[in-house]
Amino acid sequence: MKDAQPQASSQLSRAGASPVTQQQQPAARPPRAALIKAWADAATAVLKALILLLTILAVGLVAGTAVWRGQHSRAVTIMVDPESEKTLQALGSDLDLRESLIDALNERVRGVQQIIAFQGAAGLLDATQRDAVSFKPFGLDLPVGDFAHWIRDMLGTPPPEAVRVELMCAPLPCTASGATQGTLLVTLSGPGGSHRVSYPIPLANPGLSRALHQAMQQSATLLLGKAEPIIASIYDVNAQTQAVFPDEKRQDLERAEGEALTARSTGKDICATDVMIGLSLVWRGLLQEGIAAEMRAADSADFTCQVHAKTNIVFMLSSFALCDPSPKTRKETYALARQVQDRLAKLGRSQVDDLVYYRIPTGGLDLDIVQSITELSDEKVRTAFCNGARIAPPGAHGDLDEHIRVILDKMLKLLPPSQSPYFVLGVLVPLRQALEVGVPREDVIGRWITAHKMINAIDTYTLADKHPRRLFLEQGELAMDAALAAHAALALPSAEKLNTLKAAGVDLATTEATPDALLQTEISQDLSTGRVAFENAIVTDTTTPFEQSSDIETLTLLGDALFAIGDIPGAQDAYARAVDAFIKDDEPLDQIILLARAAAHWASLRVASGGCRPNAAPDATWETRWGQLGAGTHDVCALDQPKGEAERPALFGIIRPLVADAIKRCAQSALAPAARAPKDGSLDQDERFAMLECLRSSGPDDISLRSHFINDQTGATVEAKIENALGARP
Repeated sequence: MKDAQPQASSQLSRAGASPVTQQQQPAARPPRAALIKAWADAATAVLKALILLLTILAVGLVAGTAVWRGQHSRAVTIMVDPESEKTLQALGSDLDLRESLIDALNERVRGVQQIIAFQGAAGLLDATQRDAVSFKPFGLDLPVGDFAHWIRDMLGTPPPEAVRVELMCAPLPCTASGATQGTLLVTLSGPGGSHRVSYPIPLANPGLSRALHQAMQQSATLLLGKAEPIIASIYDVNAQTQAVFPDEKRQDLERAEGEALTARSTGKDICATDVMIGLSLVWRGLLQEGIAAEMRAADSADFTCQVHAKTNIVFMLSSFALCDPSPKTRKETYALARQVQDRLAKLGRSQVDDLVYYRIPTGGLDLDIVQSITELSDEKVRTAFCNGARIAPPGAHGDLDEHIRVILDKMLKLLPPSQSPYFVLGVLVPLRQALEVGVPREDVIGRWITAHKMINAIDTYTLADKHPRRLFLEQGELAMDAALAAHAALALPSAEKLNTLKAAGVDLATTEATPDALLQTEISQDLSTGRVAFENAIVTDTTTPFEQSSDIETLTLLGDALFAIGDIPGAQDAYARAVDAFIKDDEPLDQIILLARAAAHWASLRVASGGCRPNAAPDATWETRWGQLGAGTHDVCALDQPKGEAERPALFGIIRPLVADAIKRCAQSALAPAARAPKDGSLDQDERFAMLECLRSSGPDDISLRSHFINDQTGATVEAKIENALGARP
């Protein structure tokens, strides 16, 4: 039985298959084409799955890398409305708003980074804050964005900040012939919510370009405050030192305190937040509250925090001890500052690093300057110093030159050149100002010797400074002071001329030259030193963006040096470039006084050289630049306001009061009857030096006039005037 089944099967095989078996056979053995198709379908499915997997991995890699980098930098999603972008291009704007905003953000962060580095403040900030030093535009398609969102959730990273920019015009379209102004809306969004700001925008260049640039600058400040509040707070506290108008200073300081409080709520950087809060309060006039905040930081167990907070107290109290209106407050704050300084002096050198330590002797030197000005000069000198005067007030008396030299020697010992120049400038700048206002003009020997001693000291520091622009500017100004002093010595009696030359180290026994010839040699050397220093400043940069050393200032000072030498075309070119810098480089509002100074010096030179005579030769450079300012060719010749100027927007109209004052007071020789004016339109050395001396206390440098210009209007009002003037359609 067991063999029956196999046998039957064998028989069936030999006998042939049945019809049913014949129908089933093709299904069991498919054709070759069918096999190939099935294999291809399977391979395609596997390949699709592999491609999908690789896509997911690639997306994850991109998103993960972006988020991982975001741990040390901020990604900003910036969306410019496409229609607005087209409209701005049609209006003649070539500004990339995305890049402009990112550049402004990074400029601020780099500025804070430099402040932290040069002041030895790295220890005050959490490592993640110190490393959050760059911003970049960042946009992803939806699938990648979802993946990035998932990774950010996993890592606990906040989502990127988002910015939307759009231009709106009403009732006319922006490109309509009658439209003159639009509104730029900027919406800032992030983890902390949304905030919208609007900026009025003139619709014609160069006002359009300037307004867009300034809008991105202000938006960057607000965005930084949302993204990195402690970094923003440090920036705003330092930025307020450059602000000219009180409302601009107040806004910076109020914003700095709010940003510090926001950062404090995170539980990090407690020392840094207290330091920023204290600085903000003190500079807003809340002295006791500010000192209390600094003392909270000073109570820290960290020595770096202690030194920063206590030296801040010394620096701030020094200012009040010198410039507070109340004699009682000046006396009390000076005594308190000395107490804090004496305690700091006992701190062991090894307890903090060098950059932190050198804050201590800087504070002591500042107090020495305060003591010298308050005890060795009269009230006029103290007031002039605090108001930023550039020349000793008439009738003032003092004996500061010797004490300035003593403090300078002390500085050279306490602040070696290898250290950060940030502290050196903190002493050199007030010393140079003390020389200008605290040494009487008739004390020629004191002015000359002290200026040269300071010039030589700066030589020592510039060799070790990688960013020496501010040092070169100080050196150039001192050289000009020395030249003015040597020129004043020409008017002295012969015996006093000889005493002046001896005091200056000139060996009279080895020369047969007359005292006047020797003095002229000294003048030429000093002017050459000043010109070279200013030229060096133009091609170098500053330690930080908060040092007031703009191109406008540098070019104006170079123009003064060239004018003093007698190079009138060179001086005119330098002044012209200074005016260009404000318009073409969209300089911020805090440069308006520097613009007025450049314009006043150039206009005074033009008028004094005969530019207002009926037969004066045309000057294309002059006419082009003053046309950009909105002034007619001869507007500076008519010191009374031209008819209709009040109705037409013009940048010259904004600064005209300052320029007119300088011309009236310093270019009188050309404004006098023709018989008294130079016949050939040239100025001799006496006239050139007299005009430069006059310009130091007139126009933009007249304390009273400048104070009215600044305090009688807000910064926002002046900025609006500038943009409207530059954007006025022809």
